[in-house]
Amino acid sequence: MNLLRLVMLPTLAICTLLGGAAMVVGQVFPHPALYFIASSDNHNRIYAMDPARGITRKLSDIEVSFDSLLVSPDGRHIAFTAVTGNLMTATYLMDWNGANVRALPVSEARDVAWSPDSEYLAYWAYGDIYIIPRDGTNPMRITNSDGEERNPVWSPDGRQVAFVSRSWRDSRFRLYAARTDELQPRCLANFPVYTNGIGTTVFTEDGTQVASVTDHNGRLTVFLTEAEGKVEPEECPTPTEVIDQPAFNTYSILWSPDYRHIAFTSNQGGQWGIFIVPTSCLGQVVACSESRKRVSQANGDAGYPSWSPDGEQLAYIVGLNRRPQIWLTDLEGNARPLTRNRYSYWSPVWWR
Repeated sequence: MNLLRLVMLPTLAICTLLGGAAMVVGQVFPHPALYFIASSDNHNRIYAMDPARGITRKLSDIEVSFDSLLVSPDGRHIAFTAVTGNLMTATYLMDWNGANVRALPVSEARDVAWSPDSEYLAYWAYGDIYIIPRDGTNPMRITNSDGEERNPVWSPDGRQVAFVSRSWRDSRFRLYAARTDELQPRCLANFPVYTNGIGTTVFTEDGTQVASVTDHNGRLTVFLTEAEGKVEPEECPTPTEVIDQPAFNTYSILWSPDYRHIAFTSNQGGQWGIFIVPTSCLGQVVACSESRKRVSQANGDAGYPSWSPDGEQLAYIVGLNRRPQIWLTDLEGNARPLTRNRYSYWSPVWWR
């Protein structure tokens, strides 16, 4: 196969591109590119796209999990989860252009998260949270309880990892954090935290607070809590509600790169859609409620939002239950499809 062959067709004709021409991504994609997982005949593969020019290529032939794609903060590495032949999972890394594919020496790693400096990954396996250097040497366990921990998230300075924890005495997951140099878990919130969504916990820009999705009176609601927490679980603080949505559910919190907006998925109006609010309304329930704006189109359930590097656009998935496609919107809600064909698409993430 010609390594420099370019495939240039209209973006909406992406179904003809999924055979994949191999090329050096940096030579073809001078602008921010969109990585995603495309599924055909029940096979999930990683692809890259230049949304502005309609160029797409396949990065790997490895079978991957549909919701496992992560680009490192420095844009140089990709992490993903692959399904092995014995129905187990393995975490892989590869370079941003699809080269140098290698497996991390860990088994059954889930919820992988990059550190801000792109040098480490946090993950959970067999009920505990671990940290491992990008080169795969010397994984370190940062929790060692009799319960179950999952969903690790890094603080912006890389000194803390937040996660959810469930004791064998209590079936509810609660929010915890541990400093990477102390390994002493601290309870951040005494409300049960929702764990089945992508991006259900995020730190604020300065790392002093954590936003999380919690089950509040039967509804999924975003709360904000201090990142300091308490070592003794019985002293665990009560968080402050951030976005008031008494009649609908919210999950998938996602700060914009400049921290000026929060994107989230909500079923307001009876259909899942992508909404944004300015971060200036945090702590002001009425202001957040009044400034909430839907930016996904009205028809079709939407989810999996991903901010562009400049914070001016969001990629997301439409049609969550049947042949999901990738759409792109600006902050005013001017949305357009990037794909429209018989393939299914998942996990759009930006590369800069």
